[in-house]
Amino acid sequence: MPDGFKADPSVIRAYGDLVFNEASTQVTAIQESFSQRLSSGADFGKSWHDEGGRFQNAMDLIVDDLGKLAEHLATIGTQLGQTSDLMIQADSSAATSVTASGGDVNAGGEK
Repeated sequence: MPDGFKADPSVIRAYGDLVFNEASTQVTAIQESFSQRLSSGADFGKSWHDEGGRFQNAMDLIVDDLGKLAEHLATIGTQLGQTSDLMIQADSSAATSVTASGGDVNAGGEK
């Protein structure tokens, strides 16, 4: 590979695990906390009952969205590792092809 471009898939995978998978775990914990309600629409009293129902609906939507966010973050973490493997394989193949054809990978594309 050319000087200056060095990628280690294990480092990229570790970054994905550290950032995205940890974020997914934290969002899941927040989702669990939000899903445990201590009040209901009736607790808001007669004059606020409708607002209490809307509040509960809004909280349900937030809990659903947090679940989707956690799934997406975990997927990003996984795909980041897979993408880094493909990127390294492609760059290695290209460098091998250039070298096999007599080129110098460190010469900026010139023979």
